[in-house]
Amino acid sequence: MADRRAADNSPRWLSLGEASRMLGVDQSTLRQWADRGQVPVFRTPGGHRRFSEVEIRALLAGRASWKATRPAEVVQRGSTGYLAGPEGKWLASRPWFGAFDEPARRTARDRCRGLMGALVGFLAGGRRGRKYAETGRRHGSALGREVARLGLSPAHLTEAFLFFRRMIVESLTRPSVRRALPAEGQVHSLKLVDEFFDQVQMAMMDAYAQARRQ
Repeated sequence: MADRRAADNSPRWLSLGEASRMLGVDQSTLRQWADRGQVPVFRTPGGHRRFSEVEIRALLAGRASWKATRPAEVVQRGSTGYLAGPEGKWLASRPWFGAFDEPARRTARDRCRGLMGALVGFLAGGRRGRKYAETGRRHGSALGREVARLGLSPAHLTEAFLFFRRMIVESLTRPSVRRALPAEGQVHSLKLVDEFFDQVQMAMMDAYAQARRQ
């Protein structure tokens, strides 16, 4: 009887396939998360990945809590408040900001809204994560071409992108969001934000470089 209770209380380890099905993602996505340190993983002597069921369930709970915070509204409210403060004044003072006429600003706003929507979908996880990542890269490429058309330098493009990225990250780390999201969910979400924006920035810089060569 005691041996049975001990066995029942021992940690349960999931295979890559079992863990990916529980999370609702494909195996290649979970493999990438594990290799990047976004999901705890144990390697067997044979080299197979094993995932703690407790850790996977905690990740699922964090994702559910994240969805309950209405991330699209969080980002929208946070960005509005961000631009209303000193950061908005700083933005207006930048030399490159004046290069955006009203049509260009509308285009940039539309693309940034598209990026926020793609980010929210990417953070929600699931099998559509790749689709949202591709949408983010597409918006990034469009922004890169638009900035090249305006004649801005790579330094200006990078500064503008980092400002936007910082605005989103700070929106997601507001106290109200941190209170609603477990620590595991916070860390995982911020890692996904980094992954998403890394892909967007690479697509943006590549499109910018190609447009400048034409």
